[in-house]
Amino acid sequence: EVGHFYSKAIDLYAEMEQFHRVGTLERKIGNEDKAIQAFRTNHDQLIVSGSYLQAGKVAEEDIYDIDLARDNFKTGWQKSQDRRVCLDAYFDTYEDEKLRLKQIDIYHQQEHYGQAAHHFIDVLKIHYTKAVENKEEIERMTYETVAKVSKNDPSITSHLKTFNKGDLVKKDIMRYIHAPK
Repeated sequence: EVGHFYSKAIDLYAEMEQFHRVGTLERKIGNEDKAIQAFRTNHDQLIVSGSYLQAGKVAEEDIYDIDLARDNFKTGWQKSQDRRVCLDAYFDTYEDEKLRLKQIDIYHQQEHYGQAAHHFIDVLKIHYTKAVENKEEIERMTYETVAKVSKNDPSITSHLKTFNKGDLVKKDIMRYIHAPK
């Protein structure tokens, strides 16, 4: 009787194209292959609509495909309005702090302009707070990014308040701008 109820619900949700619910119910009754298929359909719908953050979460949490999730989060960083959240989610897929730092450094090596620079530094600040072992490295990357961008966008220096209080911010900015390369 319960199986019949689920079967009807699955058919109804499929008809309404609510494939995430289809996947959830299929998984609940033990149909893992059908669940994954439904979650993949939901994932594809999210990609078409430009919802890269949600697609990444479906890939990670429901399809169990971390590489697909990372690809979605990286695309979201490049294309979506949720770019800061997508980059944060991308870094969070690396549970090992050293591997996460390596990925952060890859993004740090890229050029960041305008709002992208502000978003990138916001993500650095989040991971500075989360870091246990690598706080100094993340702080260094933040200062380097601010130094590169501050000539064209002085407002970016306000992000350094996370790391310093008072006049130290001004002194640190000057130190990083004039530091030998």
